[in-house]
Amino acid sequence: MRWNAFGAAYSRPLRWLLALHGSTPLSFGYGGLSAGGVTRVLRNAAQPQLQVPSASAYLPLLQQQGIQLDFEARRKGIWQGAAAAAAEVGGVIPESASGDLLDEVANLVESPH
Repeated sequence: MRWNAFGAAYSRPLRWLLALHGSTPLSFGYGGLSAGGVTRVLRNAAQPQLQVPSASAYLPLLQQQGIQLDFEARRKGIWQGAAAAAAEVGGVIPESASGDLLDEVANLVESPH
């Protein structure tokens, strides 16, 4: 898809670029955006934009915010949560929902909670 006047093609809208080498922000641009050392987290977070001190701090920072980057872990969390919610009311989720539908949901969310 093309999301802006620059014709940048990407599967989801590009809103910001984070580029670090160690703790050094890398300067470059793409699709009308300039890279830096700031990332965004969930919209309802107390601070929706956070400075990332280093590349190695990125994953732990996102995990602290409840964001799961690993697709399989996110998928598993969604399945477990949905199964638990269904069980609370005496229901079950059919195994047929664990394929393409679960993959689609896992690709639409950042936090499986």
